[in-house]
Amino acid sequence: MISRRTILQGIGAGALLAQVSSNALAAAMKRTGLKDYYAKDFKIGAAVGSDILHGDKELEGILVREFSSTTPENCLKWEPVHPNADTWNWADADTYVDIGTRNHMYVVGHCLAWHSQVPNSVFKNASGDYVSADELKKKMTDHISTVVGRYKSRINAWDAVNEAIGDEPGNPMRKSHYFNILGEQFIDHAFHVAHEVDPAVHLMYNDYGTERTGKREACVALLKRLKDRGVPVQGVGIQAHLHIDEPSVDEIEKSIVDFAALGLRVHFTELDIDVLPNVWKIPVADI
Repeated sequence: MISRRTILQGIGAGALLAQVSSNALAAAMKRTGLKDYYAKDFKIGAAVGSDILHGDKELEGILVREFSSTTPENCLKWEPVHPNADTWNWADADTYVDIGTRNHMYVVGHCLAWHSQVPNSVFKNASGDYVSADELKKKMTDHISTVVGRYKSRINAWDAVNEAIGDEPGNPMRKSHYFNILGEQFIDHAFHVAHEVDPAVHLMYNDYGTERTGKREACVALLKRLKDRGVPVQGVGIQAHLHIDEPSVDEIEKSIVDFAALGLRVHFTELDIDVLPNVWKIPVADI
């Protein structure tokens, strides 16, 4: 017969073993993270916001432990870094790049040409009229050359152009100020300037909704046109703002296969999964 003393000793040993296992797990979690678990498969990325850039060391510790790639939320967009022709704000951008390079992370720059968060003066003169095509190209050249050049060999990849396809039926090109002045050539120009400044940097086209029928086909067609024109586009970013029940895995996989068939590296660049019903049914960025 097993004595009460033996049972209590067994319970104590079990509790001690559980505590040791728990402590070991906690210690292991401090040393490793998602990036280590998936190191042989793909990079795990995170968006870097102002809290980390302004000194939140706890968040920075989580970033470094769990992730192998970083993308900035705002600090490298045109308006925050270059609010007017004579002003450059480098503090947050420098901090962002320093954190990534110091911790041997894959550093992504976001973004060089986007219809949002750009000073209106880039596109319009004092009278409110559009600037000429040549003037806009010069402004783009100056801006892209300066930003890409400052971080040459430290930023691994750039979202060179962001969200150039619209959401109307048939998904035509977005009628942004860029497009209204330069047409589709604004995309070519952004990629060519970035490539000339840093030939080694990986250049991506980034957009949302491209894991769904319709916008996927429009994006494939755009990328084919770019490649046919010799534009140095090397990757495509699927933003992947998903819902728990759609799109299907088959739809997502079709986008991966179709983009990869163009010879492009496929990235999931933002990735959020909404578990609540999509009550608006509006798959656009402009809410």
